[in-house]
Amino acid sequence: MPSTYAHYRMGQEVIEQVSSSARDIIMKHYVERKPRAIRNSFKRLGVTLKN
Repeated sequence: MPSTYAHYRMGQEVIEQVSSSARDIIMKHYVERKPRAIRNSFKRLGVTLKN
């Protein structure tokens, strides 16, 4: 679980720093492939994933 959170936080920081066209590509694939298990893990922690 700690590695899942660490990857999520790092991803959020990267998304904030890339250009808008790169962000659009990243988010398109992130939303399409975001596994339900990861969403559920964060939900148990009380964390809402951004899309």
